[in-house]
Amino acid sequence: MSDEPTLDRLRRLHPGWTISRDVHGVWRAAGRTHVAASSVHGLVDAIGRADSLPPPTHRMVPTRCVVYRTGRA
Repeated sequence: MSDEPTLDRLRRLHPGWTISRDVHGVWRAAGRTHVAASSVHGLVDAIGRADSLPPPTHRMVPTRCVVYRTGRA
C-alpha cells in the first residue's frame, strides 16, 4: 500500500511541516521541532501538541568567561 495519499493529505493539513515516512516505517515531521512516531495517528498527535506550544523565546544569558595564562606564547 502506498503512503503517498496519506502524505499528501498530511502535508495539506500541516503546511508548516515537512512530513515523511522512512524505510523503517517511522513517520517523521520537521517544523518548529522534529517529531517521530510509529503510526500516523501518533504523528498527528505529536504535531498537534507541538503546534500548541508557545513560540520559543531567545534571550541572552550573561556568562562569565575565565581565561588562564599558561606561560606559553
